[in-house]
Amino acid sequence: MDKDLYKKEYNYIFVQSGGNGCIVSINRFKPCTKINTLQEQTLLKERIMKTIVHEIGHSLGLPHCSDPNCIMFFSNWLGDTDRKSKFFCEKCKEKLVK
Repeated sequence: MDKDLYKKEYNYIFVQSGGNGCIVSINRFKPCTKINTLQEQTLLKERIMKTIVHEIGHSLGLPHCSDPNCIMFFSNWLGDTDRKSKFFCEKCKEKLVK
C-alpha cells in the first residue's frame, strides 16, 4: 500500500498487523527524490523486507528488542529501519529456538 497508515498514539505507522493478516505501507519507505535509481530501488526493497521479517518475528511470538541492531528493534522512524540489521540478535534467536 502506498498510503499512510495511522494509529491513535502515533503520527503514522509503517505496518498494522493482527490475527492472520498484515498491511505494510510503503509510503514513508520511498526515498525523498523523484529519481528512480537502482540504489533507491534497493533501499526501498530493503526497508520493506526488514519490516516484513520484523512482523514475522512478532507472529512467532517475539516482542520488540532493545538492541538497536536487531531486526526486532522498534522503528520509530526510517533511520531506525535503515540502521538495524536484517537479522535477529542472539537473544532473539534463542527465543525463537525455545
